[in-house]
Amino acid sequence: LAAFEPAQSLVYLPDVARLEWAWHTAFHAGDASPLPLESLATLPPETYPNLVFHLHPSAQLLASAYPVSRIWEANQPERDGAAELNASGEYLLIARHDLDVEIERIGTGDYTLLSAVAEIQTLAVANDAAQTMETHFDLMRALQRYIASGVIVGFHLDSQ
Repeated sequence: LAAFEPAQSLVYLPDVARLEWAWHTAFHAGDASPLPLESLATLPPETYPNLVFHLHPSAQLLASAYPVSRIWEANQPERDGAAELNASGEYLLIARHDLDVEIERIGTGDYTLLSAVAEIQTLAVANDAAQTMETHFDLMRALQRYIASGVIVGFHLDSQ
């Protein structure tokens, strides 16, 4: 789409297509059981920096310079296609909960943390990256939120 000459004036269109693909990928992804919190409680605190979390198979991340979720939502069958194109870019988490795919706008810190998790980085590396992007990033709040919502579904300890 980015190279399709007739669509050149719609600079946001490739990102809207990425969002559509992420939605379909999330919808058709496998299932995963929630992370039992008691399994984390058994770990000694000195191992926390070496934790490597696992995302739910449906979890997709998308960053765009355009308000792609608003454009996508405005173009759903029950809507009129009118979207605020002057809105700022977005960081999105697309994930399936039960049978519903949800598109959520998230902050820079959360996006950076989840991206690092998706790249199989340790908690220490993921937190440092998130702190760099968002000075007041609250790691504990983010972990509680994403474990409770089923976005984070597992972990292992990095052996390095």
